[in-house]
Amino acid sequence: MPDEHILSLVAKIGFGLLGIALLVHHWSGPAGAPGGNFFLNAAILMGLGLVLLADVAIDEMGLRRIAQLCGYASLAGIGIATVL
Repeated sequence: MPDEHILSLVAKIGFGLLGIALLVHHWSGPAGAPGGNFFLNAAILMGLGLVLLADVAIDEMGLRRIAQLCGYASLAGIGIATVL
C-alpha cells in the first residue's frame, strides 16, 4: 500500500487532469448553456484551485483537508453532471 504522500500526489494529478479536461470540454463546446456558462467555468477553476493550492495556501491541517475534499467533490460532481 502506498503511503499518504503518494496517494495525495496521485489524487492531485488525477483531479488536476479532470479539471483541465472539463475546462477544455466546456470551453470548446457549443455556445449553449454549458459552453458559455461563466459560473460553471468559475466553479471548475475554483475546484481545481482548491485541489492544487490547498497545501501551500492553508496552514491549518483541518482546513486544508476540508478545502481539498470540497475541491475533489466539486470536480467529481461537475464531471458526473457532464457525463450524464
